[in-house]
Amino acid sequence: MSQPYSPEGKTLVQKAAIVRGLRDLGVSDGDAVFFHNSMSSMGYVEGAADTVIDGFLEVVGPKGTVAVSTCHFNGWHWNYVRTAPTPAFDVRYSPSRMGRITEELRKRPDAIRCLDSSNAMCAIGHQAAYLAEDSVKCFTPCGRDTAWGKLGEIGAHYMFLG
Repeated sequence: MSQPYSPEGKTLVQKAAIVRGLRDLGVSDGDAVFFHNSMSSMGYVEGAADTVIDGFLEVVGPKGTVAVSTCHFNGWHWNYVRTAPTPAFDVRYSPSRMGRITEELRKRPDAIRCLDSSNAMCAIGHQAAYLAEDSVKCFTPCGRDTAWGKLGEIGAHYMFLG
């Protein structure tokens, strides 16, 4: 079967291909998945960011969790705090600067975002509240009790997409 292409010549990516690809990688119902992404590197995604998010959610099902980084700054947090005219973080409204998929996931009504401004992970699903729980109390953004540490604890898949 030949690969379909968009009018621009990019590989056409549909939700069914995302679902099939994730299952081929061993992701299944009830799993937790964290991913970094470059949607433009994937090709032309029919339905844009929502297609990618919906594909992940379909594969992990209602007992699974999908998480992404939704940092509201580029570069190092220390540089952001030191150089931004008015450094601020609003867990509800500060946009993700980590790509279109992360911003669309952040805006979904069932998304839960960590209060930790230095590494504001956002998740949807069964373990989302657990990942965010007490993150603002952590001394480091990547320690054992942070969302990052908890991803390891629950055996999450880490993926780089695109």
